[in-house]
Amino acid sequence: MRKYDPIQPFTLSGRVEVRLKKSVVESPAEGVAHWLSSGLGLLVKQVERYSVAEFLEKFFGFLRETQLQNILLIEVDYRPVYKDKASKSKDDLDDAITEARRYLSDSNGKGNKIIISALGKTKFESMKDLHLTVEGQYYRSHGFGKPGIELQVIGIPSALLPRKKETKINYKARQAELARRINSTRKLDGFRKGCEKTFGIVLRDYEAHLRGNLRC
Repeated sequence: MRKYDPIQPFTLSGRVEVRLKKSVVESPAEGVAHWLSSGLGLLVKQVERYSVAEFLEKFFGFLRETQLQNILLIEVDYRPVYKDKASKSKDDLDDAITEARRYLSDSNGKGNKIIISALGKTKFESMKDLHLTVEGQYYRSHGFGKPGIELQVIGIPSALLPRKKETKINYKARQAELARRINSTRKLDGFRKGCEKTFGIVLRDYEAHLRGNLRC
């Protein structure tokens, strides 16, 4: 029987940028700094309408709606507020919310940059399904003209990853069968295009939910 090389896992990546309305522009009022800002546009800051605490609450709504409830990390101004735990239930969004709120309450809601990372999965048929890693970043104050919110998404075809509680032997057997079914360049291209179509749907859906929660 002919043997086929396993299909190498590949990733899909994309980014969503959101520019909020009602931001405030700040620039130096005097001296050389004023000349640089007025003449060259340097040293000009843009301050977004939401505090870090306000953004966090709205982003939690986005995570719930998109079922991204397995949280890897929450970081405020480069300080870890919540980290993924080795022993936890699959969905720990509520725990992450509690710890983040506690931290922001202790710091009076102050902060400029926040990063939130989470895991998710689509619910498409197996050959188009994706495992997802999502990272949202928010800057309260940032360079003029830059987006205040960035969402970075990475997708990996679920068919190429081990399933929950799947043994190594069963995983290798499943990958061998998949390689036998996708045994030509044409079929491999079709598999990839199906995953890319799913990924495009995910990005559009995430952007719609994000803008809806932030009232853009």
